[in-house]
Amino acid sequence: MDIATKLSLAISNFQKGQLLNAESLFDDILKADGDNIQALHLLAIIHAMKYDANGCIQLFDRALRIDPNNTSILKDYAKALIDLNLNENALNLLRSVIEKTPHDIEAKFNLSICLAKLSKFNDALHELDEILRVDPARFPALAVRSSLHMEKKEWLLALKDLDEAISLNKDFYDGYLNRAFIKKSMKNYEAALLDLDTSIALDPQSPVAYSHMGFLLHEMHENQRSLSFLNKATELDPNFLGGWLNKGVVLQALNCTEDALFSYDQALRIDPANNEALANKVSCLNLLGNPIGGLECAEKAIKSNPMSFNAWLNKGSSLKNLKQPILALEAYDKALEIQSNSALAIWNKSLIHLTIGNYELGLKEYEYRWKWDGADLYRHVDIPRLSSPAEIIDKKILCWFEQGYGDTIQFIRYIKKMKEIGAKEIILEIQPPLQDLLSCFGCRYIAHRDPLLEEVDFQIPLGSLPLLFDTRIETIPNQFPYITVSEDRINAWKESANLKNGKLNIGITCSGNLNFDKKNGNPRYLPLQNFELLMDVVNLNLIQTEVSADDQAYLNKHPEIKYLGNKINRSEEH
Repeated sequence: MDIATKLSLAISNFQKGQLLNAESLFDDILKADGDNIQALHLLAIIHAMKYDANGCIQLFDRALRIDPNNTSILKDYAKALIDLNLNENALNLLRSVIEKTPHDIEAKFNLSICLAKLSKFNDALHELDEILRVDPARFPALAVRSSLHMEKKEWLLALKDLDEAISLNKDFYDGYLNRAFIKKSMKNYEAALLDLDTSIALDPQSPVAYSHMGFLLHEMHENQRSLSFLNKATELDPNFLGGWLNKGVVLQALNCTEDALFSYDQALRIDPANNEALANKVSCLNLLGNPIGGLECAEKAIKSNPMSFNAWLNKGSSLKNLKQPILALEAYDKALEIQSNSALAIWNKSLIHLTIGNYELGLKEYEYRWKWDGADLYRHVDIPRLSSPAEIIDKKILCWFEQGYGDTIQFIRYIKKMKEIGAKEIILEIQPPLQDLLSCFGCRYIAHRDPLLEEVDFQIPLGSLPLLFDTRIETIPNQFPYITVSEDRINAWKESANLKNGKLNIGITCSGNLNFDKKNGNPRYLPLQNFELLMDVVNLNLIQTEVSADDQAYLNKHPEIKYLGNKINRSEEH
């Protein structure tokens, strides 16, 4: 076979994608004719496609020594260098092409790609603007320009380009994905859902759109629906990192902490140094009562990325759970160096300051509990906030609960102080089960969401009363008991409980709100079996309505522990 026939066959194989055959034929041609420029050119492209940088460069250089001004070879050489991530070299080649042919749109487009890869976004946008000024309907330029606007968070400009690109190509899969991302960022959830539906219809076997749909539904607080899409994403591709990461986040939102931990472990199987997976795994380990494991994982996350906010934040939580308050504060401070306005980090610091008795700083920082993304809604914003004890005198004040029963009982002690100052009336918005127990304060009570039928002068959440009074440890209202019940109720309780004689009767509780503790990882649970050593010397009475499965099994085996949960109502329990 002569060289011309062999070259024709090699080119045909190249065009059909039969690259092994083409490569073999081009090699044979160059053995016979080392200066065959077509063979050098196309064989260089094949080596680029094989990510053989040395072979690619040598062959292109040989071709250019024969014809240094061949713009077709120069452009393909530059494109190959971009694919090989040798962008500075590609940049020089493309500029030389554009110098020779200033209106070469293909060279300008490749130059924009090269500049974008070098993070020179403004320069890249300039080249794309020039292209689109000449040819406004050039789809590839619109698609790339939209992605650059997204990099710069220029959402409206990106959206405009995507709308144009999709109008030119109704099958633009990435366009629908990107447009959905922008619309999600703009809180236009319904429009984002439509674009993701289109993406899935265009490629039902791609896990990416399912993952994006899952995370969008998570942001819409539809976590059960979200999970079905994320399950589909990881089924389609068990090695899809983004699917496992998003699935872990959603499972945490559903309080399925062990399943979330499994998802993060799957992500780490794919990418062992993935910072997001490591940082989120710390949170799971903390919630599962394994702060030592959480701390070890946090160190790995920080090693992976010392500027990871979540890694430092979750490390602080691990150290807090390990009763290392000073080290925890240092971790939270590191997190705040990265995100100085993080309300969550400041709130976490406040809890530690309060724990170690630094009330001055702790109470001020505690107000950040209202400002983080997952915060409860601050109610009664239409009523002025009580900001000074001097404002109390002769005023009608609404004090309202914000957290659990224990917090209400803890902070209700300040009501007597407000009355002593001279409040005209105090209205308490507290949990209905506590109203009977706290009737000793002589206030009028309303339930949460009951309408206020009259005007009040000020409002304040109960948890902010210590700050209002600039509380220090030595100034905590300590009248004891500050909650009182009638003798009739005490006698009725004694009769109902039917306490044993002969030994000291002790009432115990071993856990708080089980669902709350599970959700928040609070280490407030003490297994009932830990009281076993006391059973021979005292009469134990378990006084709580919620009992874990393990504790119930222990109770069944030890009838000598008297269960009184069925003898009390909700207010008496708290």
